[in-house]
Amino acid sequence: MKPKANACLILDFDGTCTSKSTKPLPVVVGEGSSSLAIRAENARLLRHYAAKDERGQTGLQREGGWMLDLAECFRQHGLLKTEAQAALTDIKLRPQFGDCLEAMASRGVPVAIVSGSARNFIWWVLEQNRLDHLVDEVYAFCLLFREGRVVDSVPETLVTPSNKGRWSQSFAARHGVSEDNIFGVGDSLVDRTIGGSQEHRLGVAESEAQAELIRPAMGHVVRVDQGFGPVTDWLTGQLDQLSE
Repeated sequence: MKPKANACLILDFDGTCTSKSTKPLPVVVGEGSSSLAIRAENARLLRHYAAKDERGQTGLQREGGWMLDLAECFRQHGLLKTEAQAALTDIKLRPQFGDCLEAMASRGVPVAIVSGSARNFIWWVLEQNRLDHLVDEVYAFCLLFREGRVVDSVPETLVTPSNKGRWSQSFAARHGVSEDNIFGVGDSLVDRTIGGSQEHRLGVAESEAQAELIRPAMGHVVRVDQGFGPVTDWLTGQLDQLSE
């Protein structure tokens, strides 16, 4: 029988489970489309939302407009499911990421991904890496396909920087885990509400500069440029403290 732990893990996806050099999954899909209209609009939206405001934030760091606009582009031009899946075939997850999921499963810790990306795309990447059975739920924007094309989306599934905490708490409640025992892992200031308390929020960085940038939103920061092992070490240490 699977052991029961009074804790859960919430992971961001793009830049956390993947390297910082890997583009967000919706961008990868847009670039891989055979539709000139989708490729052009994908590039335009990326330029638009990459521009910084007076606070130095990009539109990708704000409240989800980019994902809504890109989803509408996919709907208008009928993004093909087969092309979206093909574009994601070569997406690699961080070394030792699967080991982390295995470690959580061995302790009975439920795992969810809470991401501003697209739910369909995340599940496909997990499936092709044979890790989907180790993730209990993905909270991200849901695209609806019919006859192999995007025909609509589900607006209420949109994940934004300000509601990552709410999605995290909803998942914890489903599994009978108190808010005090939600552990969150993210890679940017967008993840400032992921998981539960800041004390239980871990930031991942590939350089000291990245670490300093995200430190204000995180309780702890580890380097993952060599792999996901430091995340597993931190999580197992935290879980050991809970069981004492």
